[in-house]
Amino acid sequence: TVDKEEAALRSELEWLILSRRLAVARSWLTLWGIGESLRAAEEEVKAMTEFVHRVERATFAMSLTQVDLAEARAYRSEAQLQVISLEGDEFDQGTELARLIAHPEPAFLRASGAPPELRLPESTEELRPRLLALADNLPEPMTRRRLADAEHARDAEALAQRGVQRSE
Repeated sequence: TVDKEEAALRSELEWLILSRRLAVARSWLTLWGIGESLRAAEEEVKAMTEFVHRVERATFAMSLTQVDLAEARAYRSEAQLQVISLEGDEFDQGTELARLIAHPEPAFLRASGAPPELRLPESTEELRPRLLALADNLPEPMTRRRLADAEHARDAEALAQRGVQRSE
């Protein structure tokens, strides 16, 4: 049972390491997505600011009304609000990523560069059994099997001890 317990603990450690790596990857991808959205929102603010300037000139020339100008300013304000919201999201996600990787200083991180491009194989009938076999050897299912094996070994050991005690 000691060997099964050790195997279960090793599997659990592998599972925890993989889970942490996946959490870091997920956090980085989320941070990257927020950063991309933030850049797009900042571009929208620039475009809306230019639009407001044009509407102001048209309003001064009496081609548009004050209502049109107020509407353009409201659109720009909405875009600015979106930027502020995304900056907050970026800070929160950057802080979460720093926590996940145990960054030595309290800070928030930013994602730079592009995410890696992954190419998945075509799903075919021939490939499915191989993929299922690979999935069966991932840390989580392996840990569950080893924990169940260790539990069965403990149960067998407990039964054996009770049997020895009865015969004495």
